[in-house]
Amino acid sequence: MKFEVNDKRKSHRINIPIKVIIDNATYFVKDWSASGLKVEYPPADIEIGDEISISIILPTGGSAIILDSKAIVRNEYQGYYGVEFKDMDDKNNRVLRHYATLAIEGNINHVDDISSDLFMTNIQTPIKEPILLTDNEDKDIHKVFWKKVFYYILFAMLFIVIVIYTLLYNYIIIYEDNGIVAGNDINYKAPYNGKIKDIFVEEDQEVYEGQLFFEMDTKNERELLSSLIKEKNSLKKILDSNRLILHNIEEKLQKKKDDIKEVTEHESQRLKLQFDLKSQNYEKAKYLYSNQLITYPKFRNIESDFKIFLIRYNSTIEQKYTNESKVKLMQEILKMNDHALTSRNIINGIENSIQKNMIAILTVQQKINNAIVLSRGRGTVYNIANNNGDEVRFSKDIVTIENDEKPYIIAKVTSKKASFIHIDGKTLIYSSRLNRLINARVQSLGDGDASNKLKIKDSEVAVKIMINADIEVHLNEYLRVYFLNDSTLAKIIIDILPEWMMFR
Repeated sequence: MKFEVNDKRKSHRINIPIKVIIDNATYFVKDWSASGLKVEYPPADIEIGDEISISIILPTGGSAIILDSKAIVRNEYQGYYGVEFKDMDDKNNRVLRHYATLAIEGNINHVDDISSDLFMTNIQTPIKEPILLTDNEDKDIHKVFWKKVFYYILFAMLFIVIVIYTLLYNYIIIYEDNGIVAGNDINYKAPYNGKIKDIFVEEDQEVYEGQLFFEMDTKNERELLSSLIKEKNSLKKILDSNRLILHNIEEKLQKKKDDIKEVTEHESQRLKLQFDLKSQNYEKAKYLYSNQLITYPKFRNIESDFKIFLIRYNSTIEQKYTNESKVKLMQEILKMNDHALTSRNIINGIENSIQKNMIAILTVQQKINNAIVLSRGRGTVYNIANNNGDEVRFSKDIVTIENDEKPYIIAKVTSKKASFIHIDGKTLIYSSRLNRLINARVQSLGDGDASNKLKIKDSEVAVKIMINADIEVHLNEYLRVYFLNDSTLAKIIIDILPEWMMFR
């Protein structure tokens, strides 16, 4: 017999979704009424005419009502089974009909109205007459009472457990925060300000040592290098010309110095001859006078003449035999010295310019040489920050690879909590990817490298954590870090309680 959706049920049909449980399997039902419902793809072993146990879940806002009943499979149509409720007790029947009424009126969230039906006892008695309960009814009331007592006690115990758990957790866990995996990465940076010409690798690509990563565009640098080389050649020509000028000036200057030396030596020789002659005459006069061969007045005249000549001779020596020709030569030498000094200053300026030019050439040449960036080791490309043609600044990270180095975890704690954390202190790391806890220890506090990888505030301290186990964690993976109390009591509690209770 086929199940016709529109004709079989006389009760008003509801299209608000509910759930039903058949053989511990849950099904969503959109077509139902107070007398039955249709189920899509029920258990394969159900056949028409079978009697089944069914639980009906009625959603009411943030809660739900579950009604248990027997039912009979009446018919089947295109994978849907028509199910009719059987022997549903009056309370459940009353709740279901009331829920259907509220569903039709759009008042499903009026839980209080349904609750009054749910907890209403099945005793029919006039209101003004005393209620006489049978033994079965008295047992039902006691069951409801003790059921409520049980729930209250269970709630109280649960509350106490939560309070104790919270106190233990706050005692054992000094601080917790997210950490990030670092230390197993190599960043390849832009060698200078410029433009990226080509990138030769892709993310997640395995790379080897010496592999070409990217190349900078060197067009501007090569043009600049060519211009600097032309400038250097021009400066060298100017330098050679000025050195020739200086050489000519120095030759002329040396000739003038030789001329003045010759004049000086000639006059010196003439004066020396006169000095020798006067000296000999004076010595002869002294000899003749001592032998009384000449008179005293004549001796005095010879002596006076010698002394006057000696004074003039000494004066001439002090003045370096100055005469008119020598003065003229000295003036020419001074002028030529000025020209030579000017020429030397020009040459020094050109040489300084050439030196700066050579430094600029070396700098540009180094840029061109560094334009090709190669891998320094093996690994996997983790990130590529730019594309071909991008303008980049010097030292900007372009390619990051993840290598086989043992990583560490970087976390941060407040300055107040940092005083309770010690180097080599125990920590636990939780990986949601691996769904497990990992033993670790604190390696350093206030680590500079760690601070550079995290946005550390003035009120926070960076912590570097080493993983004890040989476990695979990935670069920049976020992990949950638990800093543990290292007191004896805390260690005992940690040993007693399962890890999943404390760190999940």
